[in-house]
Order: sequence, then structure tokens, then C-alpha cells
Amino acid sequence: MQTTKDAQAICDSDVSGQAQEAQFKEVGLRDVENTFWKIPHADPHKLLLFDCLHAYDLGLFGAHLWPELTHMLETLGKKALKQIDTQMDACPRWRGLNHFDKAIKIQEFRLLKIHYESMVTWRTETDILRCSPQFHGAPQYDGVIVNYGTKEIFAKLLFLCLCTIDSKTWPLAYILPLDALIGTQTLKDRHLSLYRVCAKPRASCKFIPVRSVVRGVPIVNDPDVYSDYFIMDVTPKLFQHLKRMFNYARE
Repeated sequence: MQTTKDAQAICDSDVSGQAQEAQFKEVGLRDVENTFWKIPHADPHKLLLFDCLHAYDLGLFGAHLWPELTHMLETLGKKALKQIDTQMDACPRWRGLNHFDKAIKIQEFRLLKIHYESMVTWRTETDILRCSPQFHGAPQYDGVIVNYGTKEIFAKLLFLCLCTIDSKTWPLAYILPLDALIGTQTLKDRHLSLYRVCAKPRASCKFIPVRSVVRGVPIVNDPDVYSDYFIMDVTPKLFQHLKRMFNYARE
């Protein structure tokens, strides 16, 4: 049986690329930490839950019998299908009874387009951001600038989804904040004009609204310090944004 300690060890391992993907697949995990790991004195991997799908002889009606029934009724024509839909919709709402015109659905995405105003040209620019375990043969989890409370911070984009509840949809992003304290700037960083940021522990990952994402930033991991990253100021537009953020942080 898998434990929280085992799962965390896999997420924090130095394995990468296809070997990492195979490792996660073998134990049924993704490179995203379980938020329930934060609960003290608890281990979500030891929970035994009632599995409705396989506990009933006929399985879940909506997942098994309803599609089969609909397929059979299609031979009777649209009038018969409309009558079935009307009668099913007339079923009362009841606790524990799923109503067929309402649902909670989470749809995963691996690409995000962000439009923002350039600080140099004042024109609208577009960043294409990715969070994928396999993009051109390697994992890619892009860096972003996000509105976080009352300030902007750097973060790593780990997961994107649309959460739909009762026909209302919320686009969400799961991020790893890169705003841990790093202390005094090193002489090497100062001489090379490097923008260094540090990741918080995985337990600090948060879901935020996608609208909180300001723009993307290219980041590269420091080979000497696993939790540190360098922000790459590859364009004049990004340079201006970084200058403002880092000057503000040092004041």
C-alpha cells in the first residue's frame, strides 16, 4: 500500500523525462502534490472508500445503463428521445441522487494563452504557456507572473483545469510559488545581473483563478541549488517588468 511518505519521495526525486513519467504511471501518480498531504496526523493513501461504481451489481446508472438505454431508444426516433429526456428531468432533486442536467466536471488543459499590455510599446502581447509532462520529448512547466494577494510574484505553472459546477465554470491554475526568501544577493549573481528566485516547499502549491496570471516568464533551474531558478530577461519588455518587480522587492 502506498503512503504519503512514499508519494512525496517520488515527487521530490531527481528522475526526469520519460523515466519520471514511467515512474509516476507505475504508481498512479502525477507530478502534482496532493493537497491532503498537508493535514497533520493523516494519510489520504490509507483511506478505504465506498466505491459506488463497482459496489452495485449494475454499476452507476448514469455511467453504464443510461448510455445503453439512450443508444437503444435512438432507433425509436427523436420523439421518443425527447419524451425520455423530459421524464428524466422531472425526477426530483434529492440528496445523494445525481440529477442528469447538473454535474461537477473538471477538464484538464495543458496550454494557456495570456494577453497583456506591454510596458514598452503599450500594445497587447500574447504569451503561450504550457504545463505538460511531455512536450517535445521533455516535461515543460512554464514560469509565470501572477497577482498573489496584494503583490505580483513569480510562480511555476503545474496544472490547468476548468471546474464546472451547476453550469458555472471556473478556469483554475495550480501553481508553485517562487517567492521564498533567498537572503543577500550573491556576488556572482550581482556581477552577472542574474535574477534569482526560490521555490517554496511543494506543500505551498495553490489553486488560483487563471485571470490572476499576468504573463509568462522563461525560467531555468539552478544546477547547483535544486529549489532555485533564474528568470531570463530575454526581451526588453520582460526586462522592464523584472526591473520593476526586483527593485520593489529590494526596497
